[in-house]
Amino acid sequence: MDLYVYTAKAFDPTKPSYIYVDGGPGQNTHGQMPEILDGQYNELRFDQRGLGCSAPNSYDTYKDPSLYSTENTIRDMELIRKSYGIKSWAVYGVSYGTVPATMYGSKYPRATKSVVLEGVFGNPNMIHRLSYKAEKLNFALEKLNEAQRDSFGTLMRKDSVDNSTIVLLAFELFYYNSGMTKLSTYLSRIIETDGTIRRDIIAKIRQLLQAKENKYPLPQQPGAVDENIMNIIYCKNLSYRNRPNEVLYYGQARGFYTEVADNSRRAAECDAVGVQESDEIPFKMTDNVLTIPTYYFQGSHDGATMATGAIEHWTTVPQNESYFLLAQKGGHNPNLSSLSESDAKPAAQSAEKRLFRMGVSATPIDQKDVNQVNDEIGSQFWKLYLKLTPGIYDDLRGIQAVRPF
Repeated sequence: MDLYVYTAKAFDPTKPSYIYVDGGPGQNTHGQMPEILDGQYNELRFDQRGLGCSAPNSYDTYKDPSLYSTENTIRDMELIRKSYGIKSWAVYGVSYGTVPATMYGSKYPRATKSVVLEGVFGNPNMIHRLSYKAEKLNFALEKLNEAQRDSFGTLMRKDSVDNSTIVLLAFELFYYNSGMTKLSTYLSRIIETDGTIRRDIIAKIRQLLQAKENKYPLPQQPGAVDENIMNIIYCKNLSYRNRPNEVLYYGQARGFYTEVADNSRRAAECDAVGVQESDEIPFKMTDNVLTIPTYYFQGSHDGATMATGAIEHWTTVPQNESYFLLAQKGGHNPNLSSLSESDAKPAAQSAEKRLFRMGVSATPIDQKDVNQVNDEIGSQFWKLYLKLTPGIYDDLRGIQAVRPF
């Protein structure tokens, strides 16, 4: 099987390099990632095994679970480095990509200038946790008056396309900066103050969500996630089989809440993709410590890779120099999201790029640097932590957006 590696510009051996590691697992962002550093670096991208242009030639090979693992991904990364003749580079992992990025930096410290992690996978029990989402969803409902809450309860009680649209919208917004504040605004428009439900607005939202989903109808299209590969790696390396299985409910008095369900379905899913319990090698932070400069870009309100898990990673993995940048009310991948927004202010994007450049160049970051970036962004978006303090957990509460200057 061939491994496809590419750069936006011709590779220049005189320039520093970093490699970007996709998330998912099983996500293919071929051709979608922006060139972040404007040609100052060789920005290497690669389609991970089975994805995009790295798809195998036969279906039987594609279905073989032995082809996919985080360990294989870091082997491929090292092969890429050697193939390009790169002495040392920075490694930038996003979402699930933070796992191979961490493992690579731990296994190949001499080849790694720095590790930059965004939307960090730490404790597997802090991934897509429904009890966390229930708490934040209830905050989003607080601004609704009694009539609006009654109507919202009516929507939630009836299993319908409108019901599922609201839930899908909420789950989508957990990826966004200030996502639950945005949801609160949506709900105040969907349900008028007298309790009237604007089903026309729900229909428009449904069309937008369907258009986004239908944009990637096939797993090999850029932007899509391959469920076969995702499930194999989830089961093999991300403790999926034994992770708490929560179910989300809504009650008029309680609001959103969760109950723990039986895990047998998860075990069956792992068995179905050919991963037996004996095949599993779960990622452990304590086995993958980093002795090189490590930089974190984490959203305080990330609904996919929760900030509490990222903090646990930060307090466990880096043994020396590390910088934890917490985006206030930020969602999943808060820095990358800002760099990818087409309508973002150039000055703000330039400031975000500067922070990222400091990470891949292993440049120390201090409070003055962060203050300057926030000045250019126009809000107190980034907060720098150099050591764990109790106040960091205060930043994870509530849902209100950070106020502009």
